[in-house]
Amino acid sequence: MTKYIQNQKKLIVIVFNSAISSGCDYALQTIQIVSGQHTVIGFCLGELVTWKNLWKRKVIHTHNGVIIIRPFFIIPGQRISNIRNVNIFLNAAVIRLFLHLIYKAKEKILWFFEPFNMPSILRVFSSYETVYDCVDYFSGFSGYARLSEEAIIQKVDHVFANSNILASLLKKKRKDITVVPLGFNEDLFRKYERYVATQNKKPVVGYIGGISNRLDFYLLSDLALALPEVIFWLVGPIEKDVYGTKDNLMRIFNTLLRFPNMKWTDAIPKKDVPKTISAFDIAMIPYDVSQDFNRYSYPMKLFEYFYMGKPVISTPIEELKRFPKFVNIGNTAQEWENYIRTILSKFWPKEYQKEQRKLAVVNSWEKKNEKIINIINSIDVKKK
Repeated sequence: MTKYIQNQKKLIVIVFNSAISSGCDYALQTIQIVSGQHTVIGFCLGELVTWKNLWKRKVIHTHNGVIIIRPFFIIPGQRISNIRNVNIFLNAAVIRLFLHLIYKAKEKILWFFEPFNMPSILRVFSSYETVYDCVDYFSGFSGYARLSEEAIIQKVDHVFANSNILASLLKKKRKDITVVPLGFNEDLFRKYERYVATQNKKPVVGYIGGISNRLDFYLLSDLALALPEVIFWLVGPIEKDVYGTKDNLMRIFNTLLRFPNMKWTDAIPKKDVPKTISAFDIAMIPYDVSQDFNRYSYPMKLFEYFYMGKPVISTPIEELKRFPKFVNIGNTAQEWENYIRTILSKFWPKEYQKEQRKLAVVNSWEKKNEKIINIINSIDVKKK
């Protein structure tokens, strides 16, 4: 484990919007790594406790030895934004009081990844040093996310971005943005580095991640039709209504699966991710870049693909243009078809695979969190 520069343990409250059950790497990996050096409390906004589920879901529980607190919605009606905000504020106030009474650390930090619900939480934790560890282009996600980010970005002490393109966009709102590594679970993948994949009868172009309206289904349909000799394998859970509104995901996805060479596997255990990627001949990121949220994203799966030494084909995601040697950017189904045929006709060089693995390793979660903690330690921010 990387040793951070430190004088004493800090109390760090980590707020995240995903459910623990979703396996949200950026939150759980940060909690795991930072808790090795500091006292960490997780505040999981993605798993609400209501009067209806109080009997089966605990407000306070532990995850890998770290205390995780779920918000208890005292006032029913979590789907109404004003009621949700009041409930979040009340929960944050109770947590703040609890921590004040129990923990006596001189340095206290509030660390969060998304702007959702943060304006009210920041008011409660105003005496804490604050870290916005921005993991995506939220202004392109929804109007609510954009307004939330604008409300908090000038108020926090530190803002970090996990890509150059994201940093350039955030600098339109605030100048002092620090770029940090993306985050990659090196420990998980290191266990499988000698795994030898079984030979497939047909070449496999694979994707691993959530199945949602972030994907370009028209592109995938055109490819399945144009390349019947290739298996297109999608691996991941169905994620409906990902943008907060009802969508037609299932109808579109079921239509896609009618192609005999389109294969889908539901969510798999994390331990099986390296083995699954090793079965790909080519890895793909077929995001719909007509959505700015996708165009300016930095998919964490990239370095999973890289560590396993796979050539990658992607739609025009801005940050991925930094890797022309390893990522082929295709604007159209015809360009994708040409790239697939070219890659399959050649042997992917061993020297490329070695370079890809090095890039993955320098983007590990340890490297990312080491940089954030060291920057926090190097700046003397005194709060009353």
